[in-house]
Amino acid sequence: MLLQRLARLWRPETALFIGVLALLLTGNQAQVPVAAQQATGEPTASATCSTSANATPAATVPATLSATTAATAAATLEITSEATEEADAPVHFVSLMPTDIHFNPSADKPVALVTVYSLIFENALDVPLHIQKPAFQLAINDVPWGAMVSTDFQTGEMQPHATQGIVLQNLTIIASATPQQKVILNCLKTYQPVDLTLTGTLDAYPNGTKHSVAVTLMTRQVVLREHRAAQ
Repeated sequence: MLLQRLARLWRPETALFIGVLALLLTGNQAQVPVAAQQATGEPTASATCSTSANATPAATVPATLSATTAATAAATLEITSEATEEADAPVHFVSLMPTDIHFNPSADKPVALVTVYSLIFENALDVPLHIQKPAFQLAINDVPWGAMVSTDFQTGEMQPHATQGIVLQNLTIIASATPQQKVILNCLKTYQPVDLTLTGTLDAYPNGTKHSVAVTLMTRQVVLREHRAAQ
């Protein structure tokens, strides 16, 4: 299903991303282990697993993770996103939330990390609005994480004050990860909360006039988890 949706993408600049993602997704998508894994060696970057002043220190996480996983999952349900955009923008951004994470081919020997997100925005006008060309970048705990590719939306019409949800994906090749990203990768493997920052634009056409809507959308202290199909 995912590959069928990716096949509908027409933007040339996403061709390389989609090709690599399609190759990786043909492997087994092993579940991320619940048990915490110790980092190999001391991190050489300034990135940390949490930017919260009350966060549990990384050294104590392996001993406490299993006991706090359920509480953390419940807390993420109430997390909201904070958007910085023009007050009179024709589109208002509502939220960015992760919906899936998986390491290919396995979490023990990963070649790539694929994360999936749901982005929701709203037509702020009293008239229908044409929108197109979403282009976004992701940062995790202020560490640049690369492009977010829309797998199901490139252009469309929004009714007055209607909301639109689109699926965004990010592909991280483990071998090319920076030292800062490797620190974050270990945070994600062990289900530690992180801050997500989405920046980018989409084009809106109120009354036929192009308006490039820029946004910075932050979602704090979220836990990324693998999607589990309903039994």
